[in-house]
Amino acid sequence: IVWGDRIFVTGATPEAQELFCFDRKSGKKLWQAPVQSEQSLRWKQGGEDERVTESEFTGSAAPTPTTDGKLVYVCFNTNDVAAVDFAGKVRWVKNLGKPESAYGLASSLLLVANTLIYQCDQGYRADDELSAIYGLDTATGEIIWRTDRPVPNSWSSPILARTRDRVEIVVAGSPWVIAYEPAFGDELWRANVLPGAEIGPSPAYADGIVYVTDDEAELVAIQAGGTGDVTKTHVLWRLPEGMPDVSSPVCDGRYLVQADGGGRITCIEAKTGKLLWKKDLRGEFWSSPIVAGKLLYLMDNDGKGLVIEPGETYREIGRGDLGERIDATPAFADSIIYVRTEKRLFALGKR
Repeated sequence: IVWGDRIFVTGATPEAQELFCFDRKSGKKLWQAPVQSEQSLRWKQGGEDERVTESEFTGSAAPTPTTDGKLVYVCFNTNDVAAVDFAGKVRWVKNLGKPESAYGLASSLLLVANTLIYQCDQGYRADDELSAIYGLDTATGEIIWRTDRPVPNSWSSPILARTRDRVEIVVAGSPWVIAYEPAFGDELWRANVLPGAEIGPSPAYADGIVYVTDDEAELVAIQAGGTGDVTKTHVLWRLPEGMPDVSSPVCDGRYLVQADGGGRITCIEAKTGKLLWKKDLRGEFWSSPIVAGKLLYLMDNDGKGLVIEPGETYREIGRGDLGERIDATPAFADSIIYVRTEKRLFALGKR
């Protein structure tokens, strides 16, 4: 993530987890801060039966951090959530219990005013009753509210949907898409549209409509702002086309674009669900597409970048190749693209 003149990146191994800070103009590393609770440190130092699940698909630091300009908030697959100041001092760290997840935790944090939203979906079945969403106090890390979730483990992240009347936290997990009220964690509405067992892509939102997708389900558009079970009343359209397993969709209000692990890109008319075009490319996409200005940017796992103009037909603007594996979605700021590859950070733009 980028804030002011700083770039923040998390990293972890089975033995350690850290937050790194880089100077935005030069790329120089300013500091790195170990971020570890006593509980997770014991697990890392313990025997094989005490280790937290880590897979090649998620690693130990898949979640993206967030910041309010004063503190940087991070979480790791150990269920540690923490706040670090801009000088690299850990202000607080909280562990929410040893996680049970098939691939390790991967949901990113969401900041709403002074509440840090943490989605912790775990367990192999919904009736394990292990999943919950938390609202944490940004100043202390104390739990303001906790709401149980009727889903098994997932790797999707919460998003913020601002409707005409209210603000909703929208979260995806099998089989439910559920919206929560940020201040108290009360459930606002839910829709049964994701029957797949493993939900990875995060929802997208534009102009009052929530879009969810998964490779074991469909691409579904849901009108936000409902109450209760809205499966039969607020689902606007469904499309069994181009469902990603990791990468999240993006929508600019007119077009919705998604890229899947097989290298296929699809563009859909957002209001109607009409498939406008699909393009099969070599490679696979774990990084999510990003809209910046009128263009859309994608990075595949081989380090190749693609720029297209969303529209009625496929129109490619340019390509590039960084030569290193990319799993993470780039960050955009002031016409510069910041890319995290397997081994390095890149800043791309006009000199």
